Amino acid sequence: MATGTTRRGCPINESPVLYVFNGQTGRYPCGVFTSQAQAEQTIARFRLSGLLCEYPLNQFAMRRFAMDETDWEGEAASVQDSKSIRCWRYANGDSV
Repeated sequence: MATGTTRRGCPINESPVLYVFNGQTGRYPCGVFTSQAQAEQTIARFRLSGLLCEYPLNQFAMRRFAMDETDWEGEAASVQDSKSIRCWRYANGDSV
C-alpha cells in the first residue's frame, strides 16, 4: 500500500470514485470501472468512441443543482459542496 492511500488505492481525504463510459451513440452507460487506467485500456482494446466521466461515490456530481432550499436545506448544502465531474472524450480508442 502506497503512503497516503487507503487499502483500495484511494487517496486519503478524497472520496472514492468510479469511471463511467458512455458510448458515442449510447443512451445509457456501457461500462463502469474502478480506475481510469482500466477504463482507458478497455476503450483502446475495443477502439471505442464516447465519453468517460469520473463520478464521486455517495454524493451529487455537479456544482449547480436546482433545488428548493427551503424544503431541502441539508441536501442543497451538500450539493453546493460537491465536486464537479471530470470527463474525457475518445474516438476509435484514442483520447481526443
